[in-house]
Amino acid sequence: MDRSDQRNRQLVPLGYISGVHGIKGWVKVHSFTNPREAILDYQPWLLGEELKPVTIRQGRQQGKAIVASLPEIDDRELARKLTGTEIAIFRDQLPEPDDGSYYWTDL
Repeated sequence: MDRSDQRNRQLVPLGYISGVHGIKGWVKVHSFTNPREAILDYQPWLLGEELKPVTIRQGRQQGKAIVASLPEIDDRELARKLTGTEIAIFRDQLPEPDDGSYYWTDL
């Protein structure tokens, strides 16, 4: 799929990278999903304005936070550069809601 096709698909923001976790390049994730850790189930993430597709290597709940390890990000300084980056997916990556249910993005 070329970039123009990607931009014509509806984007759904799932959260953003809110900081760094540890020294090995893990990022903290602020998730808009319910439950919070469900953000880890949607792959690939589309990061930033470039909509760079990224499949997380690992992710988990860490206390009240969600943390994730991303490909090619293996130190704290690389991870810090991603702080504030939006995490989105395309609407068609979401399963169809049950009858009588809906996604906020569809309102």
